[in-house]
Amino acid sequence: MLLLDLVMPGLRPLEVERWVRAHCCQTAVLILTAHDRDYFLAQAVEARVAGFLTKDEGTHRLVEAVRSAAQGEAFITGGQLARALRWRKEVGERWERLTEREREVLRMVAQGLDNAAIARALGVRVRTVEQHVTHILDKLGLAARLEAAVWVRDQLPEDLWKSTT
Repeated sequence: MLLLDLVMPGLRPLEVERWVRAHCCQTAVLILTAHDRDYFLAQAVEARVAGFLTKDEGTHRLVEAVRSAAQGEAFITGGQLARALRWRKEVGERWERLTEREREVLRMVAQGLDNAAIARALGVRVRTVEQHVTHILDKLGLAARLEAAVWVRDQLPEDLWKSTT
């Protein structure tokens, strides 16, 4: 049984979980986090962790999760599964429609850069950035640049939209 914090130094917990699954398949992994965001939950469900618990849950629930995981049982609730599936459908699939370049442009939009600044950073013409923004809005089903920036900030963890590759 392995208990991982979602925010820890070194490898990300889901990378550790994938390694454990490949090399120590009998080891169950529980994620304990203060970051109860649907993105993280969806990633954990896809990684097939035994449980995803928030740090504000009571000791009794944590002990119950550890016991369940030690017996080979999953400790993911139906509500958590529904949230993960909803995030995957409503956000994850939309994010994956974007090309890597479109994601890079969207990250910069979310950081507040205008088209000219994005063009300079990427070494492209402003018109090229405008085309990327148009494609991004179409693929995300959004009407305006500000709406796209808010969508990214609301739906994705900061480390995904603050990095520019």
